[in-house]
Amino acid sequence: SSNEASSLFDRRYRAFTGRKLRIPLIYEDLCDDVLTEERPRKYVTFVGPAIPPKGADIFLKIVEFSGKHKMGLDFLLISRLEADARYYGKANLKTFHKDRITDEEMVDLLRQSVVTITPYRTARQSSVVLTSYMCGTPVVSTNVGGLSEFVYHLRTGYLLDVSASAEEWLKGIN
Repeated sequence: SSNEASSLFDRRYRAFTGRKLRIPLIYEDLCDDVLTEERPRKYVTFVGPAIPPKGADIFLKIVEFSGKHKMGLDFLLISRLEADARYYGKANLKTFHKDRITDEEMVDLLRQSVVTITPYRTARQSSVVLTSYMCGTPVVSTNVGGLSEFVYHLRTGYLLDVSASAEEWLKGIN
């Protein structure tokens, strides 16, 4: 589904001589209505397990920096897995954790988001990016792998290096 995924396939299956097709990820568009003033967009949202490859530690640094400097941003962590204790008890961070998150719940949460952040260290593609776009939510992302094929800097989102500081992430969010 991305040049990155295709490149990894080529490296793993060097002897493959068949035809290789690249197809897009396809999702049902559930975001056909607009938020009302009663439910404004308010969150900077991270979707996925709080693990290092997804850049959850980067997300946490952004949350902590924003809280320390009283930037007035509200953050949301959405995951099927419960995060460790570091992600709880922060005034500016709400967590949504359920073993099974329905499509409707995910859409409802993303429609409440000002921006989705994907600080991934590695990626082939991301359904988080595509679902965010369906909900009219831009994406602030690392410039890695397949993500940069879908996040267009200053058009549909903002791209940063993996080593970007919390301040740089907040610039992209703003």
